[in-house]
Amino acid sequence: MFVIEENQEIKAYIIGSLMKNSYQCGTYIDDIFVRKNARKKGFGKLLMNEFSKWSKLKNATKIRLGLRMNNKKAINLYKKIGFEIKHYEMEKKLK
Repeated sequence: MFVIEENQEIKAYIIGSLMKNSYQCGTYIDDIFVRKNARKKGFGKLLMNEFSKWSKLKNATKIRLGLRMNNKKAINLYKKIGFEIKHYEMEKKLK
């Protein structure tokens, strides 16, 4: 977990995990959040860069994440820093 704090207020954070088995080593971004009043200041990009550095230290070969398809701002940010869409996830609500 990496946190950006200013004046004792959390402005942004990222939470991730390391997944390692005998076939591969990668990291997964479980959650990333930037407070509304802290957006457009580069905090998201900074957190992603720090997470990437940490992932490399752990010998990860890739970083994965999931997000909503309608979150265009996040998709654009991730594409700018090198992420590619690799697959779609589907869901079915049960009654």
